[in-house]
Amino acid sequence: MIFRRKRARWDSEFSSAHPLDDEEIGELKLPKFVAQPPGVYLVAVLGGTTIEQFVWPLSFGLGWVGGILGLLVVIGGVSLTMTAMQAFRKAASSPDPNHMPSVLVETGPFSRTRNPLYLGTLLMLLGLAIGANLPWVVVAAVPAMLVIHYGVVVREEAYMEDLFGDAYRTYRQRVRRWV
Repeated sequence: MIFRRKRARWDSEFSSAHPLDDEEIGELKLPKFVAQPPGVYLVAVLGGTTIEQFVWPLSFGLGWVGGILGLLVVIGGVSLTMTAMQAFRKAASSPDPNHMPSVLVETGPFSRTRNPLYLGTLLMLLGLAIGANLPWVVVAAVPAMLVIHYGVVVREEAYMEDLFGDAYRTYRQRVRRWV
């Protein structure tokens, strides 16, 4: 019940006027992703942790330094994600890849990377792996990022180009995909 109320508020908050008219919007369909990004990251954490615990335990050998380093990387990921969410909120657009964006967000971390939310989540995953001494989670992050890149980001970018045209092409030339 609470989730439905929050979802309804979220949908109404980001349902502002769209730059395309209704006829053009009707022709565009949201991109079909290979998998939902949170699920991809979760599979990487669970898969890496399972291998670490039951198949082939490894260690970074960093001791307490690994804990501090992991915490710093997690803080960096959280900060990047939160500033990206703030940029979406200021632009009155939805960060949810399953909703049509109302504007092209180019401020905040989006002025440096086109995918700060995916990058921030990756940093959180890597920080967790380093801090908890789970090397297999780092290894599992590689195929996870390949799925995110080819199964989500490439499709999302083609969609954004269809949606925003020259504005997105100019943005894409100016700002790198990752870092």
